[in-house]
Amino acid sequence: MTPKSLTDDNSSAQAGKIETSSEQLGALALETIPVVMRAIRKLMRVGGESDLTVPQFRALGFIDRHRGTSLKALADHLGMSMPGASRLVQALVERELVERTIAGDRRYVTLNLLSKGERERAIARQRTLEGLDAALQRLRPAERKAIAKALPALRDLFSTEPLSP
Repeated sequence: MTPKSLTDDNSSAQAGKIETSSEQLGALALETIPVVMRAIRKLMRVGGESDLTVPQFRALGFIDRHRGTSLKALADHLGMSMPGASRLVQALVERELVERTIAGDRRYVTLNLLSKGERERAIARQRTLEGLDAALQRLRPAERKAIAKALPALRDLFSTEPLSP
């Protein structure tokens, strides 16, 4: 399925009508971001050794960037409750992707990525990037340039942590 382009003949009339009020941009984000996330979720899990969920993938990335992080910091990053984050970590521990170490105070847990976790994350990331690359190649250069300019602005607006390379 080819993406609709702002420069396609059938949408060129619509291109002149694009509004940029914050309310309209918010509505567009609500329509667009879930579609993109569904595509990312599908790409991450298609054809390969890794079958990570998006939250697991995000957890591995956070743990990789913040070695020895706490369960609370991970839960905050993922926007999950502590029990939910604990269940997610337990699944990663059982798959031997993450090491959980309980400190002297049993309530404090540190998390570290194991080499198998690094490999699984790399596989999922590479497969997802390849799929996104194939999709984005269908856009015209000007459209890719506009998206390249917009995505960092969105990231910076909504994130306290830059995306990892």
